[in-house]
Amino acid sequence: MNSHEVLKAVQVSLNEKGFIPYGAVKLGKRPNEDGLLFHEAVRTALGMKFDDSVYMYWEWQSLATSLNAMWNALDDSASRIAGRRTTAVASIFEETTNLEEVIALLTDAISSSSSIEFPVISRRPTKSEPAVRFAGKILGALFATLGSLEETRSSGYGDLFSSLTDKPRTNEELLLYLDEMCRAANPTLDLNPPKSIVILRALGKALEDTNKARGVDDLSELSLGEFFIETEMSANWAGLSDQVILKRLLSISPEDAEAPKKAIEKFLAE
Repeated sequence: MNSHEVLKAVQVSLNEKGFIPYGAVKLGKRPNEDGLLFHEAVRTALGMKFDDSVYMYWEWQSLATSLNAMWNALDDSASRIAGRRTTAVASIFEETTNLEEVIALLTDAISSSSSIEFPVISRRPTKSEPAVRFAGKILGALFATLGSLEETRSSGYGDLFSSLTDKPRTNEELLLYLDEMCRAANPTLDLNPPKSIVILRALGKALEDTNKARGVDDLSELSLGEFFIETEMSANWAGLSDQVILKRLLSISPEDAEAPKKAIEKFLAE
């Protein structure tokens, strides 16, 4: 698919479902149940989930490059229409923006910009995303990838966590590294989601609560890779059973929801 096809699909989607300007969303609430935000229409055209970041897809690097190029073309169109330098998002932000103005923006971008190729995308395998949390975001992508990698290798989360402590990595750098590990395990990236998500949920809560505590002390947030390093310094992850790992994560951030508590009890009893 190329950018012209994407933008034409956005036109069709907005014509069918309606358009909601960003400025019409107040305190996270939409003015009505019908209609799409512009970003949602773009994601629909690409076959992405509404709230997904590019990181949820194995092809996230090339997808991000193509999206950035297409948004630059839209910004150029918005600037031509406005007669001054602006952005596409700014030009269609106001609550009074109507569908005709959006269609005019899309039409100009299609007629005035070079076609940009988009990759065919495939989403990372997931299980119970709302329970793991951070669904669709970079942390969600990291947890999904960790789960799929452990499911494929079956070496236990302890050895996997420990293998990621060789050097500090940003979340993006860690995702790149995990993707390389996944390709080494299965070049087709045809991986399965984990059978259980209790450790992944506990990991997310432990990271979140650790960073909240650091914020109170005016310390910078830890990336997931940095969290592994910090915790490895106090006690090694390698060689620990998954049950011990879960208990260790829960000691950092106890579970407070009833349904996950039952899943934890079942997991520890196995």
